[in-house]
Amino acid sequence: GQSGIEICKQLVANPQTQDIPIVFMSAKTQMDEVSEALEEGAKYYITKPYSFSDLVTIIEKFAK
Repeated sequence: GQSGIEICKQLVANPQTQDIPIVFMSAKTQMDEVSEALEEGAKYYITKPYSFSDLVTIIEKFAK
């Protein structure tokens, strides 16, 4: 029952999870929604449909 933004806020506020890189994956493409996710602590926002190679590149970037 929670939005991705709400969950992101909780993860960022918790010392045990605040360092986990959050990547949003959504069909929503409005800039205000993308901006809100990034302002709340998301490291990246990818929109659907996405290419598998793009997703792998993003994951590799944050896995280092």
